[in-house]
Amino acid sequence: MADENNENQPQPEVREEKVETFQAEVVGAPPDKASTFALMALILGILSFCCCGILAGIPAIVIGWLENSNIKAGKSSEKGKWMALVGLILGIVSIGLSCLWVGWYFFYGGMAIMSAFHPW
Repeated sequence: MADENNENQPQPEVREEKVETFQAEVVGAPPDKASTFALMALILGILSFCCCGILAGIPAIVIGWLENSNIKAGKSSEKGKWMALVGLILGIVSIGLSCLWVGWYFFYGGMAIMSAFHPW
């Protein structure tokens, strides 16, 4: 008889709740956009080659090297690979040209000073 009373009573409503799942995203630059460091390396490389020489060449080399390392490790987008590489190369070339210019300046400047003291 106790079973008959339980059957006649209204049963509580059971709700099924949907659980939403989220997938974690990879942290880094978006895949369709070059990173800021790649762009900075390129700009500094161009500036070092055109007008700033060693002042912009050293940061171009450092930033370009770091960004290439980040790209190889998968932390940055592949879109900035060539920007970082061109900035790195321009920084190296500008430092080389700056060193040649300084050597030429001191060599011929020293020759000019020596010729002032030794009339030939």
